[in-house]
Amino acid sequence: MSLSIASRPYGVPVSRLLWKAASVLLLLTIIAGAIGMTMPADRKLGWTLFGNDLMPSYAAGQLIREGQVDQIYNPYAVKRVIRSLWAEHYAQHPMSDGLAPWLNPPAFALLFVPLAGLPYGQAMTVWIGFNVACLTIACLLLMKLLPTGTPRSVRWLVPLLVLTSFPLLQAICHQQNTFLSLAILAATLLLATRSRDAATVRWSRPLTYATGAVAGLLLFKPQLGALVAIAIAAVAGYRALIGAALTGTVLLAIGERALPGATWEFLLGLSDTVRLVQERADYHWQRQTTLLAFWRMLFQRDLGGPTFPAIKLLWLASMGVIAFTLTRTGVAAWLSKDATTSRRWLATAIVAMPLVMPYYMDYDLLLLTAAGVLYAGDVVMKGGLTYSDRWVVRSWLTLAIVMPLEPVLGAILSVNFNTIALTMLTLTMVQQIYAKRAMTSVCSTPLGRSPGSLEPMHQRAA
Repeated sequence: MSLSIASRPYGVPVSRLLWKAASVLLLLTIIAGAIGMTMPADRKLGWTLFGNDLMPSYAAGQLIREGQVDQIYNPYAVKRVIRSLWAEHYAQHPMSDGLAPWLNPPAFALLFVPLAGLPYGQAMTVWIGFNVACLTIACLLLMKLLPTGTPRSVRWLVPLLVLTSFPLLQAICHQQNTFLSLAILAATLLLATRSRDAATVRWSRPLTYATGAVAGLLLFKPQLGALVAIAIAAVAGYRALIGAALTGTVLLAIGERALPGATWEFLLGLSDTVRLVQERADYHWQRQTTLLAFWRMLFQRDLGGPTFPAIKLLWLASMGVIAFTLTRTGVAAWLSKDATTSRRWLATAIVAMPLVMPYYMDYDLLLLTAAGVLYAGDVVMKGGLTYSDRWVVRSWLTLAIVMPLEPVLGAILSVNFNTIALTMLTLTMVQQIYAKRAMTSVCSTPLGRSPGSLEPMHQRAA
């Protein structure tokens, strides 16, 4: 992310160095993509068959169009539809024996009913266009997260670094709903930053409700939506939670009105379906960026079957540590009444979310770009990197380096390196919130401008 804003020795602006780094990342991403496209399907890189993750969504829409609403959460019924699609479009590739169920709430399935009315090839084209639009909107919103007065040369680093990130390549190849999630999350954070008047430490009530309402749109991924709503409410207050609850209620009503009984089937079958998927022998645990996946890969490797009880205990204990740490720092951020501390805690909570969830795929790590830009905005506003900021930057870079290596090295070494790097980044960011005194800045001139060139947040219009 565009974190550094100082000048390096010999007067070379860091923004220029970041542009060069982004160019190198883009080249590496292209190379990684080319290698991945030439790999055989059994290497589990997830991109050999472009866009086939759209199939479960298309299958759900097709079942609804055929009047089989009660079957969209039956993984075997979805698999039958996918099998026919596979035979038509990927006949030259062997089909996996695993399940590819529909795992989202009923209201989100309605989005794919019109798509299912098109031939699959045309539906893929429309879905790609939708994802491109979501990605464009997300990048524009993320750029607006940076403070007023940020030079364009730095502001345009946001989409450049997003477009050169490895999770973006994975999300493109899978054609999942990651870009929609990123657009919603970016809109939520932008509303959250505009809702607070830093001078009076007050939140705008209408904007706070609106922030929660937009965050509630993420409930199409229930676990992610719930955690984001709680994190926003932790800094903005109960009104944000009310806004999220209202959106969730509306989505629930729409889904139940259009697809009677589907909500109950979703709630009853979700845990069993996820268990069926994750307990198969060839499940890609190395691509799950969760603490559960870390412990399972370390001790149970790729063996199928239920997770060992000891592994579950290790997962719950480590997840409890992260949750407790976030809670303590969240309370400290709330009591401090400091806008910067609140924003940094919110960025930390977004980074830590994959760790405390039981299911989180690696392509969804693209959502961490929103946390990175939120953090970068605070660095821009204060005018330079502190000593602790430098460690946060190192942790971000470590994660960026690890992510392209994880799909292969994780499977070979049975170690989830993404989870290790993500935990390190979380703890580094948490340490900043715990710090009682500011570190000495390593620079004095932000973004190549004079120290007073950036407008303080409390002077910006809410």
